[in-house]
Amino acid sequence: MDNTALIVVDHGSRREASNAMLECLTGLVAKLSETRYHYVTYAHMELAPPTIDEAVQLCVEQGATKIVLALFFLGPGRHAREDIPRMAKEASEKYGVEVLVTAPLGTDERIARLLLQRAEEVLGGDGGDFIVC
Repeated sequence: MDNTALIVVDHGSRREASNAMLECLTGLVAKLSETRYHYVTYAHMELAPPTIDEAVQLCVEQGATKIVLALFFLGPGRHAREDIPRMAKEASEKYGVEVLVTAPLGTDERIARLLLQRAEEVLGGDGGDFIVC
């Protein structure tokens, strides 16, 4: 394992339940990634802590020398194309580490399959609740 950290990034929300979902998802990502990443955490682009800058700082404090911002965004909107890459560049310069930004989730067969699964769950009477940790 090298010293690469992973930060799962979403937009952020004023609703605590929405922000808590990213924390839960990040726990699943950390578990599934096993030992690939030196450190795994999350950040919100705006509206809630931790910010991208705060999460990068935390990764650096944990010994990361390279950081991947994994976007939990569906499409290539302004945040994914401009705002987050700018924030990544600023954090890279501030902390002296390489910060890379993934593409958004986009059009992917795995997402299509999940949407179909969710539709089947609700049709079967088992799809009205959000998954919580």
